[in-house]
Amino acid sequence: MNRTRIRAAAAAAVLLGLLLLPSAPALGASCPLGVSPSSGPPGTRFTFTGNGYTPTQVRLTRDDHPAKVRPLDLNGADPFTFSIVASDTDVGTWHAVAVDEGGTCRGTATLHVTLPSTATVDDATGVDTTVVSMAISGLGVLFIAVTIVMLRRSRRFGLNG
Repeated sequence: MNRTRIRAAAAAAVLLGLLLLPSAPALGASCPLGVSPSSGPPGTRFTFTGNGYTPTQVRLTRDDHPAKVRPLDLNGADPFTFSIVASDTDVGTWHAVAVDEGGTCRGTATLHVTLPSTATVDDATGVDTTVVSMAISGLGVLFIAVTIVMLRRSRRFGLNG
């Protein structure tokens, strides 16, 4: 065999060997991180899930507020699950980044803490119809009384034709 063929065969063997090696995620590679529910009012429990890595911390950021970093003790769980509960001061859009110990995997998710709902009257079931009926009836009686008085005065003064 000539040297060119030997070099080509060696290069092909090295390339084949590299292709067959199990691939590890690249430094800071994107890894799966889901959150459920994706939005809710204060008091909502947001549950994060993922697989293929075990995060050791989660970093939560919102707009111009300082980041909140929470250590995670998941005991090597893969797939994993962890939860956080939103408080009254957490209203807004949050970006969560879960990172494994070596920083080789970074899972990201977004959640929305909404304003608490307020009590509103969506239909007339909350309106006291008795009071409304009495008010309308009172106006009707007043109109009839004024009309009778006006008719009597117009007859007394000879105003009807």
